[in-house]
Amino acid sequence: MLTIIMAVGMMNKHIINGQPDAPKSVPTPGAQKSGQGVSLDLVEWRGTYQGTSNITALTALYSIKNRKFVKGYIKGCGGRGDIIYKVYPGVYVYFFYFSWSKCDPPREVKIELLRLEKQGEQTLSKAVIKFYNSDFLKSFPPQLLDFVKFVPSYHGYPSIDFNKIYSNEENKALLELINQGVEITEGAEHD
Repeated sequence: MLTIIMAVGMMNKHIINGQPDAPKSVPTPGAQKSGQGVSLDLVEWRGTYQGTSNITALTALYSIKNRKFVKGYIKGCGGRGDIIYKVYPGVYVYFFYFSWSKCDPPREVKIELLRLEKQGEQTLSKAVIKFYNSDFLKSFPPQLLDFVKFVPSYHGYPSIDFNKIYSNEENKALLELINQGVEITEGAEHD
């Protein structure tokens, strides 16, 4: 029995030029990434989700550099919980969706350009869109409509597509919308 375990262990070693290859280390939360003499610690940022009878809410981070939503770790039960992100310091887009049946209009998406650092976070600019029907979002960058589709159902979990990569044009349109700093309400007149 001991001989079999040792043999299996020997087969898993990688040999390069006759020498065992050192195992590849996988960065863990709190690990450091060094680049050009600078050491960067991961930043932990918490978002939330809620899918209850009168209120639905969701927060998410979007990577400008990678042009996609950042994968977070869900902590909680169906209906309400936290989404924990461990990211490198930098500028991200923060998406926030809130819906309460007693608001008029009942649904709101807030998007912010957010600088995350170990010392804290700073909002650089933001835009707010209030609406009744998600079809209203079709005239905006597609990330907004996709984000609203991710919202958890009643006592459910968010279902974010972390693999979808948006085009450079879609990324640019999203950033332009945020930098305009607009507040748009469906049904109201806008400049």
